[in-house]
Amino acid sequence: MLSENHIRIIKEGFSAIQWAIDKGIEEKQTTVGFNVSLVAVNILELYLHEKGILKVDYLLKHEWFKSKNKVKEKLDFDFEGKEKILDLLFRIEEKRNILCYGKKQPLELIDNTLNYLYEFKDLIESLGVKIEIS
Repeated sequence: MLSENHIRIIKEGFSAIQWAIDKGIEEKQTTVGFNVSLVAVNILELYLHEKGILKVDYLLKHEWFKSKNKVKEKLDFDFEGKEKILDLLFRIEEKRNILCYGKKQPLELIDNTLNYLYEFKDLIESLGVKIEIS
C-alpha cells in the first residue's frame, strides 16, 4: 500500500478514536478496539515503507500480532526498535478482541490500550517517521 493510503487510514483512525474519547470511551470501547489496532498496524507499515524495509505491496495483518511465532515467520527481518515495536503491538492486539467483541471493559483497560497506541506512535516518531494524526 502506498504511504499516502497509510497516512489517510491513520488520520481516519485517530479521528474515530478522538470521537470515542469525546463521547466517552467506556461507551465506545468497540470503536477504540478496532481503531487502535487499525492505526497501529498502519503506523508500522508506514514506518517499514519509509525506512525501505518493506515492499509497498506487502500488507501486514493485525492478527499476526497475536502470535509471536506468526510474527517471527512473517517479519523475519531486523529493523530498528523491533523488540519494543512488537511488544507494543502484542499488547494492543491482546486487547483488541476483548474490546471489540467482549463484555463492557473497565475504563483502565481501555485507557491502557489507548496509551499503548500513543506510546507506539511516539516510538515510531523517535525512530524518524513523523505520524500525522489530523
